[in-house]
Amino acid sequence: MVVGDNLGVLGEIRWMVDQMPGISVVCAIGGRGAVTMVERWRPDVVLVDLCAPLVHGLAVIQEILNKKSASRIIALTAFEDDQSFHEVLRAGAAGFILKASARGEVMHAIQQVYLGESVVSPRLMTRVFSCYGPGLPMSEPVSRLSEPEVRLLSLVGQGLSNHQIAAEMNLSAGTVKTYISRLVLKLRARDRVQLALIALRNGLASL
Repeated sequence: MVVGDNLGVLGEIRWMVDQMPGISVVCAIGGRGAVTMVERWRPDVVLVDLCAPLVHGLAVIQEILNKKSASRIIALTAFEDDQSFHEVLRAGAAGFILKASARGEVMHAIQQVYLGESVVSPRLMTRVFSCYGPGLPMSEPVSRLSEPEVRLLSLVGQGLSNHQIAAEMNLSAGTVKTYISRLVLKLRARDRVQLALIALRNGLASL
């Protein structure tokens, strides 16, 4: 599902997604009926346009997630806005991409989020990473992690997929998935996105 109020933007995104085999697309114009449509259609992935004035993107994302929907959410924005980035991820979105992203990047984001991964526009992550660096004092829960766990948290913070982490740590992708699940519990995080934020706050994303 794509949620927005600009018919041109909705049409462009729908055209992009229609090129992907095995995917059906439905559009919700404005935010008022979007939550109801999510409950009705139960889409696997919902793309929400944060820049659409009639959508109130952050509020829509929060309402969908508050209803314990199984849909995973990607926020779309035209701006490299750090505040919106952090607010959306704290709300529980699984992805954050720029409208200026290439078609392949948008398609990749949808596929990865559907598969349970989290995706953030590389252009935005590069700037967010620049606000953090090594040498920051670690929080107590992070300081109690083992060296492999810190390495794993760092790789999650860098936005690597399970297969990429597996190659870096010489593990199977299944083992990485299990270790990440344990790390989520250990750090009392909600999901993988929160793990990435924890890595950022503790200066681990650039290790």
